[in-house]
Order: sequence, then C-alpha cells, then structure tokens
Amino acid sequence: MVKQTVYEISIKYYCRIILLISIASVFSFRVSAQKNIPVDSVRSLLIGTWQSALDKNDVWVFNKNTMSEYYNSKEEHYADTDKYKIVDSIISINPPSFVKSYCIVRKEKYKMLYYEIDDISDNYLTLIFMSSGRNMEFVRLK
Repeated sequence: MVKQTVYEISIKYYCRIILLISIASVFSFRVSAQKNIPVDSVRSLLIGTWQSALDKNDVWVFNKNTMSEYYNSKEEHYADTDKYKIVDSIISINPPSFVKSYCIVRKEKYKMLYYEIDDISDNYLTLIFMSSGRNMEFVRLK
C-alpha cells in the first residue's frame, strides 16, 4: 500500500472540485418568470399575429396547433406553416442547459426548432431561439 502525502490528497480533491464547478457552469439551470402562469393562459396569450420588433417584414401567426411565418420584402417573400406545441421544460444542447420554462417546439419538415418563451403579455412576446441564444422580440398586431 502506497501512502499519499497530505499535499497529494489535497491536489486530488482540488482537481475534483474544479471539475465539478466546471460541469455545473456548463449545465446551467434557468427558471423563467413565466412559470407562474398556467400553460393554458400562455397558449391563449400566444394565439394571434405577431410582428418582429426588429424587422417589420417578419410576421408570425399562432393558431391553436399551427404557426405560420411570413416574410415579405422587395428581396424575398415566403410563407411557412408548421405544427407547434408548448412544453414546460426542455434540455438545450447549445448552450447545454436545462431550461425550466415554457418553450415552443416547432416541427418543420425535416427538423425541430426550439424557442424559450422569455416573456409574454397581451402586446409583447420575447422568444429565445435556443440553438443560437438570440432574443426575438415581437409586437402583437391588431
């Protein structure tokens, strides 16, 4: 049996602690303020027509089970309709985290897109596109 010095044991435990702290910082846990709102209320607030606050040509329309994205400018025009659902938590891959808030899971033809509902009210919607972390702000059209 090999005896270890106090110094060697200290280094070993120090390295383990640093490793655990590193892992904990990569896999963060977030809780949205929206979690205190029932999912049916979030769904009813979401239904409607939303225009991007950054690009007036970008309009999203949420119905009960489908969402449509319209883009209309001089350079390009498209319309996309996909199914979606609201879930109450999701594991994000990039950046790695467990998001405990309402998220929109959008099913496109060949892939799934994930948006965290960061904020929602009668007139404003803020989504976080989870693959890039980009904030998307919308204003309700009447």
